[in-house]
Amino acid sequence: MWQRMSAFGRDGAVLIPAWCMALPCVIIPLYAFGRHSEALEHFYRTGLIGEYATNSLMMMFGAMLGALLCAVPTAWYTTHYRFRGKIWLEWMVILPLAMPAYVAAMIYGHLLDSAGWLQTTLRAWTGWHVQDYLFPNIRSKAGMIFILSVTLYPYIYLLARSAFRMHSALVYDAARILGCAQSALFWRVGMPMARPVLVVGMAFVGMEAMADVGVASLYGVPTLSIGVVRAWNGMYDAVAAAHIATYILMIVIFLYLLERYHRKQAHHSSSAPFTPMVQQHLTGWRWVGVLTLCALPLCLGFIIPCVMLMVWALPNLALFRDPSTLEALGYSVLIAGSTAMLACLLGFLCAYALHRPTHRLMRLSIHCATMGYALPGSVIAVGILVCITMLQSAWFSEAHVMMQTLIAVIWGCCIRFLTISTHSMRSAMEYITPSMDETAMMLGYNTMQRLRYVHVPLIRSAMVAACIMIFIDTMKELPVSLLLRPFDVTTLAIRTYELAKEEMMIYAAPSALMLVGVSIPAALLSMRVAR
Repeated sequence: MWQRMSAFGRDGAVLIPAWCMALPCVIIPLYAFGRHSEALEHFYRTGLIGEYATNSLMMMFGAMLGALLCAVPTAWYTTHYRFRGKIWLEWMVILPLAMPAYVAAMIYGHLLDSAGWLQTTLRAWTGWHVQDYLFPNIRSKAGMIFILSVTLYPYIYLLARSAFRMHSALVYDAARILGCAQSALFWRVGMPMARPVLVVGMAFVGMEAMADVGVASLYGVPTLSIGVVRAWNGMYDAVAAAHIATYILMIVIFLYLLERYHRKQAHHSSSAPFTPMVQQHLTGWRWVGVLTLCALPLCLGFIIPCVMLMVWALPNLALFRDPSTLEALGYSVLIAGSTAMLACLLGFLCAYALHRPTHRLMRLSIHCATMGYALPGSVIAVGILVCITMLQSAWFSEAHVMMQTLIAVIWGCCIRFLTISTHSMRSAMEYITPSMDETAMMLGYNTMQRLRYVHVPLIRSAMVAACIMIFIDTMKELPVSLLLRPFDVTTLAIRTYELAKEEMMIYAAPSALMLVGVSIPAALLSMRVAR
């Protein structure tokens, strides 16, 4: 009997938090359909739903293709060739992950629109007027695809580079013997072997593109995520917001299943014996061309936006000490720190449960709970809003107890980033063999002692890395904070977004520079793990 109660307690310690993480996403379709909503009728009657869905799919596929074009050539040349500057390039090419997409959108919008610095300088030099020349409109669908491509391509680069490095040189030698030219090795050997991994990376980019709110709002592109924000913040209609969020949920679940399938395929992509690749040395014009090609996405996605932020921030150093900026920084650190600690604790429980023999319900619950990283923040926020509304109406009458605290924001961020901690610690636990547990048991260690003296020390580095990455990702998170924050709370991400929306770039630059500064360590940490 005591053993059954102990087993029930261990299962409950994992199942209850897992269900709390999965509930907001499961409840959305149940709440959305079968309920009347005037705002939803307006969306359907005016055709806005179709426009939102079309634009979202266009942005998703455009960003996936653009990120693929930026990432794959860079990964190929840094893997198969040696050239001057490669060592620095390998570390720096990951830095666009540190640049929030809405910050890059703010900068390029100010630089490239008709009143921006570039076109103003062009008219001053030539004497032209706006109608005398053609210039791409950055505040458009194509501009949004460009921004998402140059800021999200490192997701594909990291996976593609790892895949190319794992390819055996024997495969390429066999292709050359069979008559394949050197220039055709990329298309006929490298790309087909890396296809499963590339699909995984494209699925990640597609999920992030679907989750975007900041770029779409700044550039005026109506997407499904924008529809969710408008339905809740503009019309205060939870049913309409949940209904639109359900469409996003269906698209993202498809991408999630696609990613899972191709991730399994990637482990069996090649059966040839592994032989390290012999890298070719590039000099002269080939070196210049390859270096330019590989550095171009880095310049567009990080260096140019970072330089502009510094230019705008340096004359306004006093804004770094401004009380409103410091207050936003304090709230950001509070939310990010709480989320990182809670997500790492829950991730450890989930990873430890998966590491041990367990039943199917436990595995299903954990898989549902850790799907949050694939879901847009707007969808998670709507699910939490629905849950809180139902809880408050049932238990707290009309008192908005949970709405007036940061509980909802931390809850949403934990759902969003629980995947990072769970997968990081689960990967680390693969090195804990059954013989280690058996040896500890022979020495008289009980379960808690084995956990303290064997398991935790072995996964400490993975736990710290996951905590850092969750902290910095939460600092940048916009949709969850924007929809769930109390009225008197502003984070750095929200402050940057609101000032950029009002075209107050000089005042937005210090908070944006703070966000980029705290994001750089996570990007470099990702690169070190990938190596």
